[in-house]
Amino acid sequence: MIRRLSLSNWRAYDQLDLTFEEGVTFLVAANGVGKSSIVMAAAWGLLGEASGVDAASSVRGDADQATVALELQLPDGKRLEIERSVTARGRTQSQVLLDGEPVTDLLSILQEEFGIDPAILGRLAFMTDGSHVASGREFQLRDHLFRVFGVSALLDAARTAAQVAKEARQARELVRSIERKQAHDRSEIGRTVEGIDEQLAGGARRQCVADLARCQGTALVAGEQV
Repeated sequence: MIRRLSLSNWRAYDQLDLTFEEGVTFLVAANGVGKSSIVMAAAWGLLGEASGVDAASSVRGDADQATVALELQLPDGKRLEIERSVTARGRTQSQVLLDGEPVTDLLSILQEEFGIDPAILGRLAFMTDGSHVASGREFQLRDHLFRVFGVSALLDAARTAAQVAKEARQARELVRSIERKQAHDRSEIGRTVEGIDEQLAGGARRQCVADLARCQGTALVAGEQV
């Protein structure tokens, strides 16, 4: 748990030093006082970039840099001290001590201690997307939880997939319609050809044979006269 949180030139605060006792601590104040500033400072102080907090934009006013310092007691009882600073241009520095000894891989320590990916830890513990802040409209718990747990992107992908599937079904129906029309046209052509064959097989064919016979007879007569 967080034992101490100190802020300097961070969002709503020039200076702030908080000490937390055992148990649950509630932050109660009117909107705009700085509750979110404290939550975001704790998230960034503990997780850095994995928190999703835009630290550079959190530098207060015309200050050159902001600083966040945390002291935590880990589940195994060890003391973790973290101090981070960020300039308005986004340059960051950090120092991490575990029981007074410097460490370089803080995220691995946190994952081992809490048994969860640090980015997910940030979503669950701090809700750093700002969706925990009350607004003038009705609070939508379902949408809020979707954002916190990263489900919104999956739902967007599902909607996109459903739209693509719908368009594919429509394209398939169009192809089938064209194939049916082509089959009908082929059938009509076949019937026309069959009709011509029948005509040739009937009177028209006999007429052709008679005309051919007359031509042959005329040719024989002409040959005899010659």
